[in-house]
Amino acid sequence: MIPILKNEWGMSDNEVSLQTSVIFLGFVVGSMLSGYFADKYGRKRPFLFSMSVTIGVTFVTAFA
Repeated sequence: MIPILKNEWGMSDNEVSLQTSVIFLGFVVGSMLSGYFADKYGRKRPFLFSMSVTIGVTFVTAFA
């Protein structure tokens, strides 16, 4: 996906590297937060919340 975005948006190599780093940073932060919320509230509530947010963002993206 990154090579497609690089060509489509005319991104430099530095911008592509920054984008990739931010994506992986998001993975790390998301993993740490999901573990915290799973310990605090159990697994069902955080899972339902993240599933609801994902479905909502998917619908908004589809209608955009």
